[in-house]
Amino acid sequence: HPDEVYKASFVPGGGGVVATCKDGAVRHWDRGGQLLAVMHGHAKAVWFAECAKEGTYVATGSEDTTVRVWPLKREDLLRIAKEWACRDFTPEERDRYLR
Repeated sequence: HPDEVYKASFVPGGGGVVATCKDGAVRHWDRGGQLLAVMHGHAKAVWFAECAKEGTYVATGSEDTTVRVWPLKREDLLRIAKEWACRDFTPEERDRYLR
């Protein structure tokens, strides 16, 4: 993390850890410490994270007064990114981001 970590929560079912940071990002790590995803969307520090008991989503709360719900599966994150990008991803991009 490039700044202070405010909250870390275990993802149920062995899905790793989700951590919130002063930089406004939410990071998802696997059990081995490998970074799986960095989720940007809050404009200020993210103070809170709570995972759904199924381990499929995490809700985050921020100093920017918003609450966001994030999927934890990479395929779902890629689908959202595709919608925001208004285009499909190349095979190279899929390989890079879906390891």
